Amino acid sequence: MFRCEKTGRVTKPGEKMKKIVVETRERVYLDEDGAEIGRGREIVKEISVSPATYTKWLEENPDQRPVFKKKEQPVTSAYSFPIRVSAPPAMYVPEVEPSTLGVLGDVVKHTKAL
Repeated sequence: MFRCEKTGRVTKPGEKMKKIVVETRERVYLDEDGAEIGRGREIVKEISVSPATYTKWLEENPDQRPVFKKKEQPVTSAYSFPIRVSAPPAMYVPEVEPSTLGVLGDVVKHTKAL
């Protein structure tokens, strides 16, 4: 729960906070010897807004849309096919081939150990 800095409205509990960059400045990056190694922009001020205010602001300022956006990716395995997760069975009973059962007494002894 927080106060939207654009509208002044207090958000509902659990509502996600969005940030809008209000002011930036040019920045020169130097190494330890003082030589220039790069230039960029640095955030000076940003405000916290509600998701509804953020989407309205994006509609009004389409050029300010974030450059890096997370993409939703489906869960896949190393073999690149989707993993289907289902509920486990009520009780796991391994399948046993009839030739490996042996004597009936051995099977009963095995189930008692579980």
